[in-house]
Amino acid sequence: MKKKLLLFSVFFISLYAKDNLITDMCKGIGYYDKYNCDMQVVEKAIKQGVDKIAKDNNGNAINFMKADAYLNEGKYYAFSGKLLVRLSENEALFYTEDNKLLFVYLEDLPSNIRFIPGYKYEGFVKGEGEYKYSDSEYEYTMIPKGTIISISQVN
Repeated sequence: MKKKLLLFSVFFISLYAKDNLITDMCKGIGYYDKYNCDMQVVEKAIKQGVDKIAKDNNGNAINFMKADAYLNEGKYYAFSGKLLVRLSENEALFYTEDNKLLFVYLEDLPSNIRFIPGYKYEGFVKGEGEYKYSDSEYEYTMIPKGTIISISQVN
């Protein structure tokens, strides 16, 4: 009897923890609850090893756009942003939806998604530290650098 109760308790706690993770992930990409969230992106991220989302001091998920460029390494983040420019087949710069000119650099762009400048994308990334990018007009420093875990086009 004690063994069955223990198994049930472990199952219930594990189910509760997964439900909280899914809720945190969905809120991190801008959904009020998990019922409107793109569950394919969430489930893929969980299958890829995302077991915890980086949070701020208030317990809210941090969007990778607002991650510290030097303190993000190895942490998982929700991501929501617009494509600024694709730098190569596998890398791109993204900016915030509210056009506040916050940028992030992401690697490992999946080949099954078409990346179009100005379109919105959301998903989950793993922080990889900071990135520095410059072109003929601008020099971007202290940009959070990340690797895509799962992503989808929203537009």
